[in-house]
Amino acid sequence: WIFVVPPSDKAMAFLRWAFLALAVCAQETEVKKDDVISQLTIAMVTEVVDAQTVDIRSTARSPKQLLRMGNTARPTGETYEAKMNAGKSHLEKVVGKQMIWYKAAPESMQQPAAEGEDSLTVADLWTIEGEHLPKKLVKLGHLDAKEEYEEELARDILSVQAQKEKQDHYAELEKVLKLTKDDVQKAVDAEKPKAQADVAKAGSSMASFGAALALLGVAAVGVGLMYAISSVGKGTEKASKKGKAKSS
Repeated sequence: WIFVVPPSDKAMAFLRWAFLALAVCAQETEVKKDDVISQLTIAMVTEVVDAQTVDIRSTARSPKQLLRMGNTARPTGETYEAKMNAGKSHLEKVVGKQMIWYKAAPESMQQPAAEGEDSLTVADLWTIEGEHLPKKLVKLGHLDAKEEYEEELARDILSVQAQKEKQDHYAELEKVLKLTKDDVQKAVDAEKPKAQADVAKAGSSMASFGAALALLGVAAVGVGLMYAISSVGKGTEKASKKGKAKSS
């Protein structure tokens, strides 16, 4: 006799939902990506001017075309210079001489350049992978946050957003897998006394042998299910760690 000890219907339904959610998330990400890109402009950073401003002019001989990060303000106080230098160094590292995405702020935020001044556009900026630079600089403490206008895309987008969402889904899946594993263990533990009782009641050697097989079957099936669940869990954990390593 082999006792099959499946996880509960609730646990299995949750598990199926988790895997389906990962697949749906991947499809939705592609749709969102196309919609987001249609709102952005791509450019090359020619020079990082300071912690708040970059120049995207096409050639060295062209007039400067400055982009100033919106919803940010320069730091104040005694640490002003140190913060601005640190912010500039960070920008040079992540976007210096590299492509970026940007989206200009509303017209109400734009001021025409005076005669002799460089063209300046207030905008939201992202790395080519989709990291939102204004929020990143504020988070690092290099700039202060300042509410100037509303922008629905003022967040991480594209690959950076997709990676974070994937990590969230993996974390949720790991929770489901743990619950399922615990459910299997409880079911196995519940069946063991019954199998042991069958062994004790068996009078003949063949009956004893069969009951012993039943006990081994309960343990084997339970261990097998838990191993399978653990393997999937480890796979999601590795994928999550890999994603984190890439994003860093």
